[in-house]
Amino acid sequence: MRNPYYHYQLARTAFDNGEYEAAIAHLKVAIRKNKNDDIFYYLMSLSYFNSGEKEAAKRWMKKAEDVAEKDNDKKKYHLKLDVLLSNSSGS
Repeated sequence: MRNPYYHYQLARTAFDNGEYEAAIAHLKVAIRKNKNDDIFYYLMSLSYFNSGEKEAAKRWMKKAEDVAEKDNDKKKYHLKLDVLLSNSSGS
C-alpha cells in the first residue's frame, strides 16, 4: 500500500494495544513514504519511550520538532519531550 497514513493508522492501533515494536515497524514504512509529517515522528518517539528506549525517544521527538512546520507544534514537541524525560528520571 502506497498511502503512508494507512501505515500510520496500523501503527496507532498497535501503539494503543501496547505493541510498540509493531508500531515502530509500521511507522518506519510510513516515514519512508512521507518524510514530512511530524505526527509520524511523534508517535515513533512515544513508541520508543514506551519500549524503554529513552535515547531513541529523544532523537525521534527532536525529529518531530525539526519537521513540524508551525512554531506552536515545535514548542509542543519540545515540551512533551521535557515532560516525558522528567517523569522518567525518577524511575
